[in-house]
Amino acid sequence: MSAGLGRRLAGAVLVAAGLGLAFLATRMVVAGIAYQQAGVFLADWEKKGVPPHPKAARLATASARRAVEWAVSPSGRYFERLGLVLQWQHYRAPLGAAHVAPIRREARRAFLRATDLRPQWPDAWLHLAYSKLYLLELDAEFDDALSRAAALGPWRAHINAGVAEVGLLAWPSLDAEGRDLTLQAASRALTQSDWSRRKVNVAARHAGKLEMLCRDEAMRPHLNCGR
Repeated sequence: MSAGLGRRLAGAVLVAAGLGLAFLATRMVVAGIAYQQAGVFLADWEKKGVPPHPKAARLATASARRAVEWAVSPSGRYFERLGLVLQWQHYRAPLGAAHVAPIRREARRAFLRATDLRPQWPDAWLHLAYSKLYLLELDAEFDDALSRAAALGPWRAHINAGVAEVGLLAWPSLDAEGRDLTLQAASRALTQSDWSRRKVNVAARHAGKLEMLCRDEAMRPHLNCGR
């Protein structure tokens, strides 16, 4: 091989490598921007506490899907945000509502993928448990998701409050172990923050389990018993 040909080949390799890096960088930037855009929508919906306008829901969903699709490698954070965007759109619909089941199933699939990618992240397991509850899929997968969320985040107020809420709403379908972890999570949440205490009180009243919790002497001072 001549020296000139060698230099041309080396140059071609460098150009190809540069193009490859530029392509990966572009994908990272597009995915990151889309992820942030979906997050802005989510933050606004959470602040307002109401289901989003259909146009906002479409834009947020497109951004969340673009983040997943353009990521250089599968990201648990991106799948989790996609699930949240999908799930938030109909969070006020009744549990098991047939007309929103397709989008809730897509959210459940996103959360399941998130747990595969980040199995030690309690939020992903809690979101999966919520998605199963909304679909009334109170099966072994639901029990496992609730149990993992409780086990991985016992020091996190929002995890305990969420586990308590899901468990109280699903109480008739829980076995003894599930009911025990629900009560433990409720007990922790009641003393961890004002927000988590309010959430447990609201969830208990909504599930018709406030009187049951009020019979626990340790929890009673932190509950709105008799009100």
